[in-house]
Amino acid sequence: MCSDCDADDGFMIPLIDLLNHDHDSCHVVVQAIKAESTQNSEQKQKSGVEVVVESPCSPGGQILYSYGAKGNLALLRAYGFCQFENPHETVRVTMPQSLQPNPSSSSDTQSASFEISHLDPIPEALFEAAQDACKDSPGTGGE
Repeated sequence: MCSDCDADDGFMIPLIDLLNHDHDSCHVVVQAIKAESTQNSEQKQKSGVEVVVESPCSPGGQILYSYGAKGNLALLRAYGFCQFENPHETVRVTMPQSLQPNPSSSSDTQSASFEISHLDPIPEALFEAAQDACKDSPGTGGE
């Protein structure tokens, strides 16, 4: 796995940004090269970046890089693309206390919040709340 795959800050580096994204199968990591000061100015190393291959690539195959475990909005904002069937794409659903299946009598209870991915089943508490809300709503056939 890439050492910096989950970094939150995104930036593009010319030529390196041509590598295709695959969070789970990346082959390379980009590392910063810091300039070192030496007494002899002819041997001064310049700063920059280097691409290091961390896992084998097939001859003639793509070299893949991970832009991070990000949902499509983050990928679009930082890098200008979205990933079809992105496993990191989630939706946050917040359910007020009044719609929770077993509301607490305490008034300080917070709303329930769920992160839902297209890969995961709908949480049972959210499913039950939706069923209860439909039963109580006029015109939904739950009367």
